[in-house]
Amino acid sequence: MLVIAGAFGVFKRELLFAIDGYRSTVGEDMDITLKAQRYIKQKRSEGEHVRMAYIPEACCYTECPEDFKNLLTQRLRWQRAFIDCALVYWDGFLNVFSKRVSAYFLLDSLLLGTLVAFSNLFVLISLIFTDEPYAFTLAIIMLSTSLFFSSLQNIIALIKSRETGFKYSWQDYMKIMLFFPVDLFFFPLN
Repeated sequence: MLVIAGAFGVFKRELLFAIDGYRSTVGEDMDITLKAQRYIKQKRSEGEHVRMAYIPEACCYTECPEDFKNLLTQRLRWQRAFIDCALVYWDGFLNVFSKRVSAYFLLDSLLLGTLVAFSNLFVLISLIFTDEPYAFTLAIIMLSTSLFFSSLQNIIALIKSRETGFKYSWQDYMKIMLFFPVDLFFFPLN
């Protein structure tokens, strides 16, 4: 688990003291999760049984951005958090965290989430300001590839949610799949 979302996370008080609590950063939830992952790895190497649990049945309510400006601000803040944590915990990804945590953070979240999202926006902006025919072809190839991987990621998320008991109607699945192109440009920024 890479990020225990701030609104949905519950931590034992003793754990927060053991890992020196929160660091002042834009991504406190990601930072505290990575500190907890590092602590778990250390304790397991000492022979203790500690774990982080995900409880899919838990319910929590939070407020979502109400307009595009707030959504964009939130997503950009999340990207700054990813970059900040990548810099702060870089050595941990190479030799402290588990391979699964490191691979997920570096490949999925940082590479696919941050870099692809910004490159997609760059491609769209460059299309507006160029009239070279090859640029349009390259942009279509890049956007199609990004859409494929983004859709694959979303399909895997739907499969995993079904495995934990969350089922949707076929109409809902169709709506979700029709939303994939929108997701490509705005939600990879998460």
